[in-house]
Amino acid sequence: MKKLLLLLVFIAFTTDFYSQNGIKSITLTPVVFRENSNQKEVTPQIRRLMKNKLKSIVTSQGLASEQFMDKNIIFPDIQVISKDVIPGMPPKVSLNIELTLYIADYDSKTVYSSETFDLKGVGRNEAKAYNNALKRLNRRNRKVVEFVNRGKEKILEYYKNNCDMVYNDAMIKLNSGREKEGLKMLTRIPYDNTDCYKKTSNAIVDAYLNYENKQCMKDLAKAQSIWNSSPNYEGALKTQVYFSRILPDTKCYDNALNIMSEMKKTLKEKDHREWEFKMTLFESKSEMLEHILNMIYDLEKTKAENSGRRYDSWWGK
Repeated sequence: MKKLLLLLVFIAFTTDFYSQNGIKSITLTPVVFRENSNQKEVTPQIRRLMKNKLKSIVTSQGLASEQFMDKNIIFPDIQVISKDVIPGMPPKVSLNIELTLYIADYDSKTVYSSETFDLKGVGRNEAKAYNNALKRLNRRNRKVVEFVNRGKEKILEYYKNNCDMVYNDAMIKLNSGREKEGLKMLTRIPYDNTDCYKKTSNAIVDAYLNYENKQCMKDLAKAQSIWNSSPNYEGALKTQVYFSRILPDTKCYDNALNIMSEMKKTLKEKDHREWEFKMTLFESKSEMLEHILNMIYDLEKTKAENSGRRYDSWWGK
């Protein structure tokens, strides 16, 4: 019954949660690779300038992503067509740049959308010329907006045509104990693709509960071990970090409450001290959904930080 309730909550309140928190179903991560298509290195300063421009574009389109290793990326290929020095006091640098923007799936190397822009910039040095050229790429430019919209449509089309494949791949991971990977695949499915999203919602809840059940057993065992070694007020304080991660609807939640009740009783009788610690309790349905989404986000963040993986290259793969 609890599991069914969680499923209904997840499906019914996703739209409200996304709307209230300003989260869009499709997001794009701006990436500027160290090398362009000709395997020429892009300087750190140019990468920084270009990434700021890409951030401006995705933010203006409501597609900014805070995800770690988001598979949908937007990235540039910068080619210098000509570079001239204009005589004067002081002399200036003139650049003609061919900038191609791509929206793509980093994992599969599928390109969803691309657009080429011819830009020109003049400045006191090459960096200034680059900066002035990139300023000409207006985020509200018709070609920019159409390029982004094509990318969004293609991403939705991909999930519409490949929903079963994505779902089956995710289920293989979930059934083999790789809940984190399976959850990541399922939560990447855009909410706009309603049919596919509804199909996968049940699997998301199943995987979430399965993951939390495994974690709660570990956390409960750790808390119990600490208390057995130090059945005093200081020991109780040390257990709080583990009890706080045990959530309602998990198999060991009631057991955790019973253990905490015994701990409070022991502390009051032996140490004559009151220990007040409340377990996690969701005050609203949207808060429960927010926890699920944040949990998945934290898992991905931790994985990215531990692995040290970055968007290193694209070309030649």
